[in-house]
Amino acid sequence: MDKYFLKEKCPQCSHNLKIGYKYCPNCGILISNDGPRVKRTSFISKKDFAKDDIPLANTLINMYDSFSKSINASDKILNADIYPLIVKIDEEVEILKFNKEIMLEDGSILANDYKGYYFKGKPNSNIFVNKKLLDPNKKYYLLNNDLIEVNGISLIYTILDQENVAWNKEPLGEDFLIDVDFISFKNERLYIKPSPNGLYLNNKKIYDEIIFNNNDFLIENSRMFILKDNYLFYQDELEGYQKKSKAIFAVNISKDDFLDVDIKEKVVMTENGPKTLLKDIKFKAKPGELILVLGSSGAGKSTLFKEFLNQDNTKSTISIGNIDFARNFNLVKRMVSTVPQFDLSRDNDTVFMTLKNSGELKLPRDFTKDENLLNDYVLEILQMMNLDKIKDSLVRDLSGGERKRLSIASEYISSPVVFLLDEPDSGLDGYNARSIMANLRTIADNDKIIMLISHSPDRAIELFDKILVLGKSQSENCGKLAFYGSPKEAMEFFDTKNIETIVDRLLEDTDYYIDKFREGGESELPI
Repeated sequence: MDKYFLKEKCPQCSHNLKIGYKYCPNCGILISNDGPRVKRTSFISKKDFAKDDIPLANTLINMYDSFSKSINASDKILNADIYPLIVKIDEEVEILKFNKEIMLEDGSILANDYKGYYFKGKPNSNIFVNKKLLDPNKKYYLLNNDLIEVNGISLIYTILDQENVAWNKEPLGEDFLIDVDFISFKNERLYIKPSPNGLYLNNKKIYDEIIFNNNDFLIENSRMFILKDNYLFYQDELEGYQKKSKAIFAVNISKDDFLDVDIKEKVVMTENGPKTLLKDIKFKAKPGELILVLGSSGAGKSTLFKEFLNQDNTKSTISIGNIDFARNFNLVKRMVSTVPQFDLSRDNDTVFMTLKNSGELKLPRDFTKDENLLNDYVLEILQMMNLDKIKDSLVRDLSGGERKRLSIASEYISSPVVFLLDEPDSGLDGYNARSIMANLRTIADNDKIIMLISHSPDRAIELFDKILVLGKSQSENCGKLAFYGSPKEAMEFFDTKNIETIVDRLLEDTDYYIDKFREGGESELPI
């Protein structure tokens, strides 16, 4: 019987897998962990092979290394505008963009590889990281707020959005003055005392008053203070966004960047030959819009959503601004999130840990290593989704509406630009359905584009900006665009006083409405 190595993580979404999985339970791609498998319990090494098998060992090791690099590379930030920063402090403060290798005067380098961002010193030099002596012959992989001291220069590694924060320089002495109450100058020494926001001295939290020594590094609510050569260097008070990881903005787009969808044809192969599922679907959407997708059974609503993550259809073009989805597929996987109709949460996890684990999987790895930042971000999303009061509850104890909101939060935590939801209000009563829609309205207002399928939209129709209607053409037997515009325009177009009867009107004569909308002209498509 043939044996194959068990796939322990999904190659697309990194979800933990087990024997017996044919499809990934998280993202749904084909895994085929359903045959006879063995699990590797140790790394491949040359010593595991006989001397005559060294060439084979080299081949397998190279294969494993290549696979490892491929998996880790998927965590990299693909947006060229998102990178860590290096705060270089000598006599003055200089902000260095860590978007390429940085070479210091003594030959030390700051660079990154498939494992992350690292510092490597010049051999035989004395280098300190967070007050500890560093081995200069090895790469040191950096964490947020690491302080590197090399040849009298201080370097701070940060993943926060602080490129434009102003710095100040204040000499110690009788005239010392600063705008915070947790730092004071007395008896010719600088002292710090605990703050309600928490104080971290050299990356360790302090609980009592302590002396602020030369080359010490202090963090208060993400704001930096460093004492160097009897000068206190410190940042201006921060704006809200400057306290957050850049990962949250990794795939953000401009308010002027429209989503442009043009699906000329979507064809699949069946046992009876090629079959057209969609044809002539063309529309635009802008950040901040909540879009309802309606259509009769078989009109292609779910197929439309799948096209957003389909890089193989040459007759389909989907883009945002200058980002073509098919040509920038790895970036687009971060830009687009889909929420399935049924949640996949683990019943024995808490709400908080479910969302945190989702963030660890979906956010760029180099930007989730700071646990405090990640925890704060998780709490922010829980508050947005009205889940903060039950953050310690087990998933199995949640109501249907709470589980729906948690499923949405688990996808939204990756901060996608385009959010696709298949019946997020299914199975819910009117109150919970409206609550879900209100949450989605809040998300859309954060410059996101949300498209959702719902069969009971009239409960919250005032929350929607646009309605997209698909109809299954009777003459061509495929889904086509029958309407795209505001809710008011939709009711006028279909001559109805509510949204839910639009599908009924469509079924009376689908081609009539498809032709009626097409004859309006593409130039009149509302954007």
